Amino acid sequence: MENRRKEFARLLVWHLERGTNPRGKPDLPVEKRGPWSDRQFAEAIIGTGTDGGSTIRRSVSHWRKGRSLPEKNLPTIQRIFFGMPPDPAYDRLRQDFQDAYLRARDEGKGRGVYHDMDTRLQFGLPIPTLGDLNKVYDFDLDAYGAVGSIGRDLFKEWWLAYPEGFLCAYDGAEPVAVTGLFPVTGQWAGAFVRREVSEHDLRTPVIAASAGHCWYFSGISSSTSLQGLHSVLPCIIGFTLLRWLENDYDLPKDQRLQVVAEAASPEGKHLLHKYFGFQLASPAISEDQAARYRKQITMREIESVVLKNPFLMRCRELARRLGK
Repeated sequence: MENRRKEFARLLVWHLERGTNPRGKPDLPVEKRGPWSDRQFAEAIIGTGTDGGSTIRRSVSHWRKGRSLPEKNLPTIQRIFFGMPPDPAYDRLRQDFQDAYLRARDEGKGRGVYHDMDTRLQFGLPIPTLGDLNKVYDFDLDAYGAVGSIGRDLFKEWWLAYPEGFLCAYDGAEPVAVTGLFPVTGQWAGAFVRREVSEHDLRTPVIAASAGHCWYFSGISSSTSLQGLHSVLPCIIGFTLLRWLENDYDLPKDQRLQVVAEAASPEGKHLLHKYFGFQLASPAISEDQAARYRKQITMREIESVVLKNPFLMRCRELARRLGK
C-alpha cells in the first residue's frame, strides 16, 4: 500500500503537471493552462515574500518525490493553486489536498495521536474538515460570546490561511476543546499590544507574510460536553506546545520569538501571567477591554517549558511521552 507521504507527493505532482491555478478553472484543459515547472513553482512561492529562495528551489523536487513535506509553505501553496479567498470551484480539490497533507504529516512523524489514558481524549489535532470547524466555532462562540468572538467567516479564513493554527482535543470523533496559535508579522504584533489593531484585523496577508518569529495566541475554549476542563488543561496546552515544536519551522533554537495574547477572563490572565510568565503589555482601561500580554521566548526555552513546567507535568501522558 502506498504510504501517506507518497500519496501526498502524487497529488502535488498531479496539480503541478496540470498547472492548477485560480485563473484557470478546474475543468480547463491542461494544454490551455500549462504545467508548473519546479523552477516556476518555486519562484511563485518566493514571490509571496517567503524567505529562503535557494532552499525553496531545492525543496520543490523533494516534495515531488515524497522526501519531505512543505509544512511551512503549505498555506502559500494552497493560495497559489486555489486562490485566496479560495475559489468555490476548487473547494473539493482544496479539501482533498489538505486532507492528504494532514494524513502524510501525521503518518510521517507519528503525531496527532496524543492520548490521555485517564480521559481517553486525543490532543493536538488540527481540524480536518469544514464540518468540524463549524462545531469548534459554535462552542468557541458559546465560550466568548458574540462580542468577544470573531465572526464565522474570519474563523474560517484563519483556518484556511494556516491549518495548524487551531489544535483540538477530540473525544472520539467530536472536537471538545481548541487552542489557537497563529503566525503574524512583527508589525502586527507590535500594533496589537499598542491596541492599534485587534484580532478582528488579523487577516490572511498578515498570516502569510509571517516569517515564524511572531505569534498570536488566540485563546482556549471548550464544549459544554467536556467535563472538567481544568483537569485536562495541562494536556491541551502541553500537546499544543509539543506540536508547535514538532512542526519544525526551520528556526534556530536560539531564535527569539514573540507571542502576544489577550486575557479575556480572570482565568486567562492567571494562566498567562502565573503559569507561563507573560508580561503585561497593555492593561485594560475599561470593562469592555481585555488586558494584552506578550512574551519573548526561544525554541530552546519552549522545549524547557514542555519538559519542566510543573503545570504541564500534571498531564501524565505528556510526561510519559517525554520519558519523564
